[in-house]
Amino acid sequence: MSLGTGPISYPLAVPALDLTQRRRPRRRARRWPWALPAAAVLVALTGGGIALVSAGGKESPKADSSGYDAKPTREKARVPARWAKLAADLAAPWPDLQIKKGKFAGRFPDYTDRYIKGFPLTRYGEAVLGYALVQTGAREGDDRLIDSGMKALAYVANRPPGTHHRASVFEDMAMPAAYNFIRRTLPDHPIFKRNRAAWERFLRKIRPVSTPYRVPETRRYSNHYLVEAIGVLELLKTGLRSSRAGATLGGKRGLATAVTYRLLNDQIPGFAAQDQVRVRGEPTFILSDPPDNPLAYQGFSVGFYARALKVLGKDDSPTARSALRGAVNASLWLTAPDGSSGYFGRSQEEAWSLSATANGAETAARLTGSGRGRDRRYRALAERALTRLRDTYGVGREGMFIVPAMRRHLRLGARGVDVNAGAPSFAGITLMGLNWALEDMPARPRLGKIGADANKVVRLSKGESRFAVVRRGRVWFAVRQTRSVRRKDDLRYDFGLVSLKVRGSGKRWSDVLRLRPRRVTGPDSAGPALLRDGMVGLPYGTALTTSRRGTVTVTGGFKTAAGVVMRRGVVFRFQPTDCGVRMVWPARQGDQFDVSIFMRRSSKPRQLSPFAVGDTDQIVRFNAPTSVSLEGAYSSAVDPALLRARSLIFAKRTKPMRVTICKP
Repeated sequence: MSLGTGPISYPLAVPALDLTQRRRPRRRARRWPWALPAAAVLVALTGGGIALVSAGGKESPKADSSGYDAKPTREKARVPARWAKLAADLAAPWPDLQIKKGKFAGRFPDYTDRYIKGFPLTRYGEAVLGYALVQTGAREGDDRLIDSGMKALAYVANRPPGTHHRASVFEDMAMPAAYNFIRRTLPDHPIFKRNRAAWERFLRKIRPVSTPYRVPETRRYSNHYLVEAIGVLELLKTGLRSSRAGATLGGKRGLATAVTYRLLNDQIPGFAAQDQVRVRGEPTFILSDPPDNPLAYQGFSVGFYARALKVLGKDDSPTARSALRGAVNASLWLTAPDGSSGYFGRSQEEAWSLSATANGAETAARLTGSGRGRDRRYRALAERALTRLRDTYGVGREGMFIVPAMRRHLRLGARGVDVNAGAPSFAGITLMGLNWALEDMPARPRLGKIGADANKVVRLSKGESRFAVVRRGRVWFAVRQTRSVRRKDDLRYDFGLVSLKVRGSGKRWSDVLRLRPRRVTGPDSAGPALLRDGMVGLPYGTALTTSRRGTVTVTGGFKTAAGVVMRRGVVFRFQPTDCGVRMVWPARQGDQFDVSIFMRRSSKPRQLSPFAVGDTDQIVRFNAPTSVSLEGAYSSAVDPALLRARSLIFAKRTKPMRVTICKP
């Protein structure tokens, strides 16, 4: 199972890599304010005299309860109780769900297997969830969580070769990270002691997986690279060595170290310098998988880059810290008032993006030199993300709901997620990110405001992924400049208005425009699409500008799915109103346009008049008569059952077309 979207070319010149490097780069004198104590660092890097020989062997069937009396760490007294409880709630179902006997003892069942077909079983679920359960149990003093996590990790350590089809950077990151954590906090735990030898054999066999660790001169970027970078750093901290020529701890040790330092300290800061956009005088940087930059992976990459720099410690560079701040700044502006930050693109609104965002924000708040005002804004971002995770997602009997739609209807909601989704793996990543955030979170954080808390108009990102967010009074919305070229079959990368929220009388924000559903059956758009001379022209944009009053203007046109331009130089305007957004574009006499509005099946969508269609969530008004048909069965990450209100508008004369979407 893969969380990434695959490596994409990033045209950036980077310094040549010295493949002969075997030593770590010279340490800088500057330290991170939350670095591990010197003694702990020494133990992590050199083994600190800890014996590397154990009794070995597999766990016996009688080891369901270790009898090990875990004591809560000092961290418990320092973290906000509400977020410690959220972590405990996310962890709670898994010990009872875990397989207790047989050759799969230690594994976790995956409820998504009943609904998502055609993708290999997750490899890394037991590793990431096991690590996260041990983290949570150690902080809370919960033996049950610790034992469950230990058994899952022991299953991975003792798993026969060839059980899964390919290696996973997530497993290769979680296993050494868990090893170091347990060795530091719970070294005498019986399950760890019994399986330590097998665990160390597993670590010594880990080989490079992602592209830069196999092709060092690559100029590509993928979120997987950050995961593997953390794994390499954690492996180095184990103090272990390997005799295998192809192993990260063996013959590839120098190469893996050099690639990791180069990625974190040079390449990602280089991407930031190339792609940054200044907002209110501050640099912002979308750190996602280019060129489409899906927003869920912005949150993921922010959190994992923050973790990588924290594990790197005092060897981080000033430019790396600046790049992290720029990425967190972007999340600060793109996040909606209700904490939503994954409203377009692949893995739309998946839970792990929120906890990762919180971790990136908390880490950035602990960096020196950022100022108290900025730190409070970062912590407000973390608070907003975790509040959404707690209130909108939830935990069922079979574990965390990956997206809000699955909480409402598990089977239908599963249609709105990508085929790589897995309950244990995604719950593990989400809980792991939350635990990392808790390491840096003060018990009583002072909170500022995020960008969406005041009237603002902001443009973010560059090129194909350019978009704007607008807050005007009680209206907040987001507009994308163009559809994705690489993902033209996926409606989640659509052109135009992609999110619209309106604040009600009780100061609660609600979705008016429903998020685009997951649909990958062919080139498509919610429009407006031009229907003329037997051809269908989908909208696109080449430039995006904004005004102080909140109007977003996209200049572009219409072209067919085959790329034939039907009309160019078309100006689309998205204007805030008191109740929502008005979309305006020019029409010629005889034009016909297809505008699709997605509506919840349960909200009773219907045509209200020749000039309007609506339901309990939204009313859509047209300035010309329209014919409306309700079609299909769609699912998004937020809504398990959507209908498509396909509205056909005919222009009897040359004039601007206007479509206004409002909260009833």
